[in-house]
Amino acid sequence: MRALALSLILIALGDREARPQGTETARYRIEITEPGADLQVDATIPYVGGRVFVDSIQANHLPRGWATFVRDLRARDAGGREVALTPVDSTATWSLPDGVTGPITLEYELDLAFAREPYPPGNEQAGQLFDDALYMVTKPLFVVSEAVDETEVEFSLPEGWEAAAPWPRSGQTSFAVPDRNQLLRNSLILGRFGTVRLEQGGIDLTLALPGDMANAEPIVSAALAGPLRRYLEVFPGGPPGAYLMTFFYAAAEDGESFLDSSAFTTTQPVVADGAILWANFLAHELLHYWIGQRIRGADYPTSQWLGEGFTEYLANLTLVREGIVDEPTFRRKAEKHVGNYLYYQWSSAFELPILEAGRQKGYNRFGVYDGGWTVALCLDARLRERSGGTRTFEDLVSTIWERHGRTQIPYRHEDIVAIASEVADEDLTAFFADHVAAREDLPVEACLRTLGYTLYAKPYAGEAYLAPSDSTTHVAWIGSR
Repeated sequence: MRALALSLILIALGDREARPQGTETARYRIEITEPGADLQVDATIPYVGGRVFVDSIQANHLPRGWATFVRDLRARDAGGREVALTPVDSTATWSLPDGVTGPITLEYELDLAFAREPYPPGNEQAGQLFDDALYMVTKPLFVVSEAVDETEVEFSLPEGWEAAAPWPRSGQTSFAVPDRNQLLRNSLILGRFGTVRLEQGGIDLTLALPGDMANAEPIVSAALAGPLRRYLEVFPGGPPGAYLMTFFYAAAEDGESFLDSSAFTTTQPVVADGAILWANFLAHELLHYWIGQRIRGADYPTSQWLGEGFTEYLANLTLVREGIVDEPTFRRKAEKHVGNYLYYQWSSAFELPILEAGRQKGYNRFGVYDGGWTVALCLDARLRERSGGTRTFEDLVSTIWERHGRTQIPYRHEDIVAIASEVADEDLTAFFADHVAAREDLPVEACLRTLGYTLYAKPYAGEAYLAPSDSTTHVAWIGSR
């Protein structure tokens, strides 16, 4: 479960790009003739800028990014004349001659080799072919110009297949996509697959379960409704919209979050005893709809500790509060986070403070995920102690949501310091300076004592064990907002 890497796992989207105003709607028709066949694409798109391209974020390991899989690309101008396309070396771009006017039509084939073979870990959940379904990211599917914005997408599918995507439907297998970011930076699934659909608080959530995962539909559905309800309480008033999650068995534990969608895989059987793994995947990736996508940092690397750590902390708490896992299981999860954080702080192998750990996110995973989780724990403890239990971590993230999620204003680190200080009713500048921006150890033992647990730890071994010391306090912590 890495973000938008899943992860981005999480992908830095940046502000919406400026585009020409008043351009016509782009239209793509995507045909798959039989299960396992490559995709045929016909498109009519508005055109400016002297080039067409595919988005290649997180495809730097490929010879031409995502364009590596685009075959036999042909173009015609507004008069129906064939247009010469010149590949630009080592990029996902083709240049067009001067004087070409739009709209232009495109025809090409998308080679699904990236979905037929295991995709390199650390890039993203790129694609997976099943006997009767295809999951994939949308980046390689759409060759666009600078003028593409509002888009109609139509699928022509084998009999009995359906399409699921995080866009408003305009027909049974067609969608109206509001803008280019939503077109390119998402995922979709075609075929036959299990489906869990929930509509709450303006969110139209679809969980697709292809392959053998379809058999787990009842238990997965039961584990998803509670977290969605709680998240809508913490993040009220968001814009209505569709969100697609895809969950399937694969050879590795992995995950990725996109703009309005996410995908994650597991090697473990989806049964009640393993909920701390697979249900945490669900809860974590669903939460990225708010934290990481709509609540975004102005600087991607230095926002990863919050995007991943705060997400994981709230997801873990939500599982135990919803009764999806019990207190002893939650405690073991907390022990792992604390142990990893203590080792990150102790080991000379790691040099960056939590704030900077996202600059080498994979290497510094213990700093990003476990460090961010432990910061959230100590902030929760501090808020509860100072307010007598009337203010909690959820009040903090709700305030961040109001200031930076609903407004879509990317936050800076100093914004988080100011909001935390406001919610805590004390100046937390030194706390963030010492424990987040520098490598001074968090007072983890004291934080856990406030929440009703005693810590026993060996930092050099990454070992941490928690024993309940005050049942009233720890029940209040894990059992309520």
